[in-house]
Amino acid sequence: RPIDSIVAEAKRLGQEGVKELNLISQDTINYGVDIGLKQGLTALLRELITVDDVRWIRPFYLYPQQVTDELLELYAGAPRITKYLDMPLQHISDRMLKRMHRLGDRKHITKLVERIRTKIPGVFFRTAFIVGFPGETDEHFEELKQFILDMEFDRVAVFLYSDEEGTSAVDLDHKVEQAVMEERRNELLALQESISESKNREYLGRTIEVLIDGKSEESDRLLEARHEGLAPEIDGVVYCERGVAKPGDFVSVTVTDVAGYDLIGQPASGVEARATSSASPTLLMPKKSGAGYR
Repeated sequence: RPIDSIVAEAKRLGQEGVKELNLISQDTINYGVDIGLKQGLTALLRELITVDDVRWIRPFYLYPQQVTDELLELYAGAPRITKYLDMPLQHISDRMLKRMHRLGDRKHITKLVERIRTKIPGVFFRTAFIVGFPGETDEHFEELKQFILDMEFDRVAVFLYSDEEGTSAVDLDHKVEQAVMEERRNELLALQESISESKNREYLGRTIEVLIDGKSEESDRLLEARHEGLAPEIDGVVYCERGVAKPGDFVSVTVTDVAGYDLIGQPASGVEARATSSASPTLLMPKKSGAGYR
């Protein structure tokens, strides 16, 4: 899908009141390869940040092989691009990465994460791993677990391997038992929840800008909002009391408490939710076959 088509849609959505655009494809980092673009995502983002009506632009599925300094510098310098990296790393064991046919190794991935954090201070880092890939031993799993502990990502998704027709992994030996896979996933999720809650506590007492999404399902007295490090539906929310703003508004909230992946805060002014068609972010999808990893 060409850049001008996506930008035209972004302008239309912005004029309709949409404040956040999420860019999603199977592998967004390689956007434009099929239409002859080099560094297509960087070129696309340079155009999208000129759309005045849109406040947040959030790309998803940035695989680690094609991350350039130019892209990272754009992230760091463009206020409309959220300081949010969604980068599926899949595993950290060199043996597992090779069996998965992933480019790069532990050394490359570790240096990349460090480079991203240096180039984009305060970046909110979300990643995803697969457990139970054929051949994954206890040692490989412990290596992954220690890596997550050391890196302290903001959010981590963990998926179980499953055979998929037409893939080379179907024929691999040393399949991992379902019960073992589930145990490993639960262990990583428990570890990450502790890390995420600890990182959330760094927000206590801070006043942050949030985007109001709408009424909370938890209570009629609350609204759900998000700061720029929280993607819709997957990363958690900021709960705040109702008052005078509406979905699609940006307000300042002082964080008063933490509840797992969520924050609780008091807005600088009250918030009262009203129905609006622009409350939810809209997805722009560079066309490419296949589904995302979620």
